[in-house]
Amino acid sequence: FVSTPTFEIDGTCLPCHELGGDYIDQFDLGGGRHALVIADVCGKGIAASLLAATLQGAIAAEIGESRPLGEIVARLNRVHCRLAPIGKFITMVVAIIEPDGSVDLVNAGHCPVLHAHAGGVTQIVTDGMGLGLDEDASYQNHRLHMQPGDSLLLYTDGVGECEGVNRELFGEQRLEQIVRGARGQSASTILGGIMAAVDGFRGAVAVSDDLSLLVVCRQ
Repeated sequence: FVSTPTFEIDGTCLPCHELGGDYIDQFDLGGGRHALVIADVCGKGIAASLLAATLQGAIAAEIGESRPLGEIVARLNRVHCRLAPIGKFITMVVAIIEPDGSVDLVNAGHCPVLHAHAGGVTQIVTDGMGLGLDEDASYQNHRLHMQPGDSLLLYTDGVGECEGVNRELFGEQRLEQIVRGARGQSASTILGGIMAAVDGFRGAVAVSDDLSLLVVCRQ
């Protein structure tokens, strides 16, 4: 991932099969603006990876347009509803970061985005449904301004649902504790801390779902 003068960005994707259904990406929109995407395609293996590739192409075609982000996601949803098999939905977060520290994001049925700031950690969910469930679905944009030291964590449900040796789940509370305690640290340090915590938690238990993370830190 490419960091900017305003934001440091790091991410990883650990598929549970050779081909996974998780998708993370970054698009340079010019003028210091970047779009970040994290998505989880229903299912695993080749079929899910093909849908993820189709989504990537649709996002590349739409993301540079001068439309509100919610409208862009609604257009992506209509494309997916027309092309994907019934029942093959996608949950997704799209965030656009600005040089002044502002962030616009849309959460389409995905895990909450965690915003770590001086006052604690805020979960961001914009009530949009996953892509492919309703062709007429609408999506609301959430805007926030990140201060130096703030961080955003975007992740797929494979992180929170990672199982330990006693079949206990890693859970979102552990994620919140990590990002709360890591405020002011670099994106790579936060990412490394989360992955180390997940690996330590699961021990020898194999990953049962794709596991993806994106960390965005205001410098």
